[in-house]
Amino acid sequence: MNLAQVNPTTLPTYFPPARYATVGSLLSIIIPLIVIVGALLLLALFLSGAFKIVTASGDPEKFQSAKNTLKFALLGFILIILALVLTRIIGRITGIQIPI
Repeated sequence: MNLAQVNPTTLPTYFPPARYATVGSLLSIIIPLIVIVGALLLLALFLSGAFKIVTASGDPEKFQSAKNTLKFALLGFILIILALVLTRIIGRITGIQIPI
């Protein structure tokens, strides 16, 4: 068999990035992971902020710290969702299929 007769699409690949033929296939794996990690961080920060509020014991400084924790957790999650929406919009504009 000559080298010219080898079909490169049927050869096994051991180079991991070669499994992702398009940007869309790579993003379809990365973006849901980012959203899941963001949701878990949101849950952890909300629980932390709630615990700080419960244990503030009327101390305004601790209460403000807990309020800031909740505010920044929510802001971070909103940013993740906005990034997801922007990625979908850019994907539609450029024609990249991102099955999310």
